[in-house]
Amino acid sequence: MNKKFILLLFLLSIFSTTLFSQNSEFLDNVNYKGAFGSSNWLKGWTALDHYSFLAPVNTTGSNIITITDADIVGGQTYYWTADNTYLLDGAVYVEDGAVLNIEAGTVIKGKPGQG
Repeated sequence: MNKKFILLLFLLSIFSTTLFSQNSEFLDNVNYKGAFGSSNWLKGWTALDHYSFLAPVNTTGSNIITITDADIVGGQTYYWTADNTYLLDGAVYVEDGAVLNIEAGTVIKGKPGQG
C-alpha cells in the first residue's frame, strides 16, 4: 500500500470514531438490538424476503402458551396460530389419533435444559 492510502484510512478511522461515538447527535439511541426495530425494512423488496428467509414480524404482541405432553391427547384436533408463541415444557408427543395444525409463521420454543 502506498503512504497516501494508509494516511487516508487513518484519517477516516479518526473521523468515523468521532462522528459515530455513542454521545454523537448524528445517531439515534434505540431500545432494540440490530437494525430492524419493530418493522423490517428488508420486507417487500429484497431477495431475502422474496425467498422467505425473513421471519414474520409480530406486531400484535404474542401470548406465550406453555405446552406439556399431557396437553395433546388422542382423538382431538389442535390449532397453533402465529399470534401465539408455544413453549414446550419437556418432551411433547402428538398422541395417536390427535391432529396438530400449525399455522405458517408460528413460533415454537423449548424450555432451556430440555435437551
